[in-house]
Amino acid sequence: MKEVKTVEDHEAEIKAYLKEHLKVEDDEDDHIITLQMKAGFAYLKNAGVKVESVKRDADNYELYKLAVFMIVGSWYENRSTVITGTISKELEHSLTSIIIQLKNVSAEVV
Repeated sequence: MKEVKTVEDHEAEIKAYLKEHLKVEDDEDDHIITLQMKAGFAYLKNAGVKVESVKRDADNYELYKLAVFMIVGSWYENRSTVITGTISKELEHSLTSIIIQLKNVSAEVV
């Protein structure tokens, strides 16, 4: 029988991976990471990604988590108010591409 995960389980799993991705070993920035993670979820939802639909497909859920990592990674590493240069443009392009794919999956699964 497949184990059913709660919202809290998903968030804890993603947060643990985020901390690894960000190379954060202590709990000092947990509140910042949690805030940014939840804002990342909202960002994708507001962009039109239907999270519940994406969660039903393991491969696309991994893509969803990658998008959250990209968003939070950028916000965490660049906490200033202005980000310029090619890195931010590359991130913007990659993230837009992922969001389009996830929106298409969301539309197909519903």
